[in-house]
Amino acid sequence: MEKRKYLSIWIHVFAGVLLFLNNSLSAKEEYAPVQQDALYLYSVESLQNNLPVKPSFSEPFRKNIRFYPPVDTEKFVFLQINTSEGISEDLTLLLNDREISLRLPAFGKEFPLYIKMPKGASLQGLIVSDHSSISRNSLSFSSSAPFSSSLLISWDAPETLEYHLPASDRNGRYYYLLNIRNRGSLCIEGVDRANLKLKAYSESQSISLYPVENSLGTWKLSPLSEIDFLSYEKKEIPPFPLPLTEGMSAVLSRSQEDWRHPDFELYKWVRFPDILIWDCRNYDVQNRFFRRLSYYVEKKGFRGTLLTNQELEGKHGWNAHDYRAGDLADFFNLARDIDFPLYEEERLMLKILLEENILFENSEGILHANNGAIISISRESIEILRHRFLVHEASHGLYFISPEYRAFILSLWEGLEDEERELWRFFLGWYGYDPTDEDLMINEFQAYLVQQKSDQAAEFFNVRLSKLIPQYPAYKELIERGTGENSASFNIWAGDIKHWMMAKWGLEPGDFFPLYKDL
Repeated sequence: MEKRKYLSIWIHVFAGVLLFLNNSLSAKEEYAPVQQDALYLYSVESLQNNLPVKPSFSEPFRKNIRFYPPVDTEKFVFLQINTSEGISEDLTLLLNDREISLRLPAFGKEFPLYIKMPKGASLQGLIVSDHSSISRNSLSFSSSAPFSSSLLISWDAPETLEYHLPASDRNGRYYYLLNIRNRGSLCIEGVDRANLKLKAYSESQSISLYPVENSLGTWKLSPLSEIDFLSYEKKEIPPFPLPLTEGMSAVLSRSQEDWRHPDFELYKWVRFPDILIWDCRNYDVQNRFFRRLSYYVEKKGFRGTLLTNQELEGKHGWNAHDYRAGDLADFFNLARDIDFPLYEEERLMLKILLEENILFENSEGILHANNGAIISISRESIEILRHRFLVHEASHGLYFISPEYRAFILSLWEGLEDEERELWRFFLGWYGYDPTDEDLMINEFQAYLVQQKSDQAAEFFNVRLSKLIPQYPAYKELIERGTGENSASFNIWAGDIKHWMMAKWGLEPGDFFPLYKDL
């Protein structure tokens, strides 16, 4: 009896040991991958409520994230990642038996990025890059849609970054400033009811995007793999006449319906904020701002003279304009000294120049120049000429504000042969510039070379110079130095400027427009 009792006890003990070992081995086999690779343990209990799932992390902190049990994407459609500043991520989603890799850009500040999962699948894990910027509290899951001012990557378009705009922003009061560094060309959909292309640039570039009424309210950037850095900021459109900070693309494309003044819009170049840009409704408006100034600064036979309104009648300034701060100070100082009557537009221009610190006034009421410039174009010019004029005038702005660029252009000018410089003086004098102003000649020399692609300069000058030979037979030999085979020199000079501009600013002659419509 006693032996049976002890045998029964040992049988139960042995069975219990076997059951314990079996359970332990099963558990060890089941949980081994989780314990080995887990960045955090996924809470089963949190599936029972409708609140966003907050993962809890376990040590050690690893790059491989495994979920146990897998996340049900029927219940939790959105993965939220609060991205950190300055470090990009390579993120691989492990979904059922599929893997999809995403290259996330570095963001300018911490804000939520949502990844929309396909329904009916299970997210088994994530793999992030070795130097992860995903912090312990940066991951969560949610069944509700992300709020409007957030970024979204959809499983259906994993290479596209979406930004959902609040409806309240589409009232003409706000715009979004994007700072972006992209290694390749980007497509931006949903802006101004058109698709835009953004050229690659090795440094960060700023672009402004304006919500429009009756739009879908979603902007899409793709491909995501070409974005190295991205930050965005919602900003209020400044009251007139404070300038809009913009790139050259926006100056050309912004609709007149969106102008804050019916006759002109005012900008400062986002890359070079010391350069102000006037875009005028027509030549008449532009003339009231700049015609008198053009005769005073650079017109042959009129330099240094303030023409009266009567004397200006029937005269045309230029189709586009450019002026340095020093010449602006001289013009307005002279008008003050002799109590010269100016147009209302000219008085407004002086107010803007003072407010934007292009000019400043000393205690004695004398105007002085800071390092700045102004340029202008008109909507009356046809589109191809607006493009050319804006590059031409912008290059003048760069010449005015950059001592390095002036020094380079001077060295290029001085490297020309005497007859080549004489040809330039003849050509520019024919256009109406004062050939006795050496700095003006040097400045226009670079602007006419920069206004088109560097390999198109020879064609531009050959066509125009060839037409002058019958008109000026006495200058036939001089003019022929720039025609036919000799016109190749223009491409060489333009190419030299291109190499300098690309190395210094990433700008290419003939094309200062990183953002353009994708036709």
